[in-house]
Amino acid sequence: MKFMSNMRQPVLLAAVFVLVSGISDVQAFTRGDVDVYGLAERFTWKEFDDAGGRLLKESGPRFGVGVAYAHEFPNHLTLKPRIELNGGSVDYEGQACNVFGTCVPSNTETDYFGFKLEIDAGGRFGSSVKVEPFGGLGIRTWARDINDSYTSLGLAAGYTEQWMTFYGRVGLRMDADFFKGSRVFFEAGAKLPVYTENYIDDADVSAEAITLEPGNKPSLFAEAGVKLHRFKISAFYDSMRFKKSPSVVVYDPSLPGYVTYHQPRSDADMFGLRIGVSF
Repeated sequence: MKFMSNMRQPVLLAAVFVLVSGISDVQAFTRGDVDVYGLAERFTWKEFDDAGGRLLKESGPRFGVGVAYAHEFPNHLTLKPRIELNGGSVDYEGQACNVFGTCVPSNTETDYFGFKLEIDAGGRFGSSVKVEPFGGLGIRTWARDINDSYTSLGLAAGYTEQWMTFYGRVGLRMDADFFKGSRVFFEAGAKLPVYTENYIDDADVSAEAITLEPGNKPSLFAEAGVKLHRFKISAFYDSMRFKKSPSVVVYDPSLPGYVTYHQPRSDADMFGLRIGVSF
């Protein structure tokens, strides 16, 4: 499996360093919680043609770990960063196509490995019931490694896509006393990508590396759970929506001729659980 070989690793490492450095200076804030957790999710990825017909579906479990921190300043403004790593192998049900546009059914597996960093700022108000409108920014990157498959045309070679999306977030959080030592919490909101790319550098796909830039569509997220002393559990939903990308034309000397590539309209949905502890 090829994991994130060209996925802007210096940028990601710098982002992690800045976040960890900021979190370490906890004396600068009046109140804060560190959450360390594991997560499990049901992941689904779908791609569609121009008429809305489904081209492929990937689905299966993914697992990960994360760290979140919540800062509250004396004026009740908040700053909440979160880092997650996740991955897993999911079932691929779709098609395999050659450079001439001939497509046949294909079933295999797709391996995922990804990273997410989000930072939100907001205002937290109330006493027993807290309300917190917030906005923020996020980056998510992932390697999508489609495995080899055998079709009616023979071997269909797999390849790796390397994705990156930057997005804005806006939403509302609420939490309230449940019983002694515990609180229930909820958040919901929307995301809007500001830039997304799918980078492919594989001779089985193209004679040269290509970068596809899917269009931006808003998507939704939500989370609800309970915190009992240090223990914390929640159910969450997350999603991504991308429009069809502009076409990229590449000359292939082995044909010889020009080949056109694009990323179809794509949807991702994630339903899962986070279980962890707070410090």
